[in-house]
Amino acid sequence: MRQHRTHQGFRVRHPRTHATLREAWTVWLESAKAGTIRTRSGDRYKPSALRSYDAGMKARVLPVFEGAKVSALELRDFQDLADQLLADGHDPSTIRNTFMGLRAFYRRAVARGDVALNPTAGLQLPAVRGGVTGSHR
Repeated sequence: MRQHRTHQGFRVRHPRTHATLREAWTVWLESAKAGTIRTRSGDRYKPSALRSYDAGMKARVLPVFEGAKVSALELRDFQDLADQLLADGHDPSTIRNTFMGLRAFYRRAVARGDVALNPTAGLQLPAVRGGVTGSHR
C-alpha cells in the first residue's frame, strides 16, 4: 500500500508515475493524436491545437524541465518559468499558449492518479490585451 501525505488536511496518495516530463509528454501527445485522450468536453483535439501545444512545450517548457519527473514539478517551477518568459520579453499570448498543453497534460495526469496535485492550477499568467504588442509594433 502506498504511503499517504496530507495536503490541506486531506490524505493524498503518492503519485504513480516516475516518468520524465519529456517521456510523459510524448505519450500524452501521441494518445491525443490517436483520439484516446480527449478534451474536457469529450471531443478529439484538433490537429492545430496539438501542433500549438507541442510547439510551446518543445520551444519553452521541455528545454527547462525535460529531465524532471512529472510528479516532482510544482506550481512554483512553472510560475518561475512564466515569470522568466515575461521578463525575457515574450508576448503575454505566447506565454499563455506555452502553458495550454501543459495544463491539459496535467489535468489528465491528475484524473488518472498519475500525480496527486495539478501544478498548473493557480498559475498566474500575464493578461492578454487586444492590439499589437511586443516586437510587432
